[in-house]
Amino acid sequence: MITDNDGEFDMAHRITVRDLLPWLAAAGGGVLTFLGYAGFDQFYLEWICLVPILWAIRKQSPVRAFFIGWVAGVIAHGGGFYWVIHMFREFAGMPWPPAFLGLVLLAAANGIVFAVWAGATRFIVGATGWSMIWVSPVIWTALEKFWPEIFPNYLGASQYTFTLLTQMADVTGVLGITFLIVYANSFIYVVLERRFTKLPFPKFQTAIFAAVIGVVLTYGAVRIHSVDQDAAAAPKLTVGLVQTNRGAGEKHADRDRFLREHVAMSRELVFRHKPDLLVWPENVLMADITSRRAQLPPSLFGDLGTPVLFGAILRIGEN
Repeated sequence: MITDNDGEFDMAHRITVRDLLPWLAAAGGGVLTFLGYAGFDQFYLEWICLVPILWAIRKQSPVRAFFIGWVAGVIAHGGGFYWVIHMFREFAGMPWPPAFLGLVLLAAANGIVFAVWAGATRFIVGATGWSMIWVSPVIWTALEKFWPEIFPNYLGASQYTFTLLTQMADVTGVLGITFLIVYANSFIYVVLERRFTKLPFPKFQTAIFAAVIGVVLTYGAVRIHSVDQDAAAAPKLTVGLVQTNRGAGEKHADRDRFLREHVAMSRELVFRHKPDLLVWPENVLMADITSRRAQLPPSLFGDLGTPVLFGAILRIGEN
């Protein structure tokens, strides 16, 4: 037999677990977001990464939705920008703990985009009754356009390997791809919500979604075919890419060695493949020039006999 006290304890325990579920869902959405982004390249995850977050905020106040979205944003940017720890240690000489703190602060700053999106979506949908299918992508795309970030990034950039889709960027830019991804997430959420609440299937919204996806993919196929035809008919240029496997610290510590290695690698490449153009990386050399019309000495590149496209830091004399 369960006593009243036991019953009260059991009820409190169940409420606590239930209250945690939105935060756990938001965290899961953040993980899906960075796994779907560049660096992990599971691009298909971006098409569902916001669904758990939309579920998490569905019955929340706008303020609570803001903080739930922030949790997702911090995790998404923390996982996506993990490399800044190495950057802080390499360029600022930070030990590991302050470098990790720098990542947390960066993730918290950039994660505000998720927070504002979640809070604003919840507020507008609740106040107007408008469909989340349209409210959510409009708000997210507007934030990507206008919200200042330390390291600006776009959800649409995650699709760079999905070339059939990304062709639309020559019409809409990357923001168009972002809109489409958030639109798809919002549509999937609404379909699932209606399924589990026994509401009618959104036939009209489904027809619009299918038409949009069809138009985008058809345009992508036509555009790829057109570009392939132009490329096949265009004059060909053989390009050799040269870059040593040196870290930033090594490059700055011994620039002469860095340049010599590029010359040696280029000489071998020219001997074997005879390219029409060599391309070196940015900041491959630093040169002093005494006037704005001065030229870099040809001896910098050895006797390659091939045009070189490179990046350099030029230091002009005080006069």
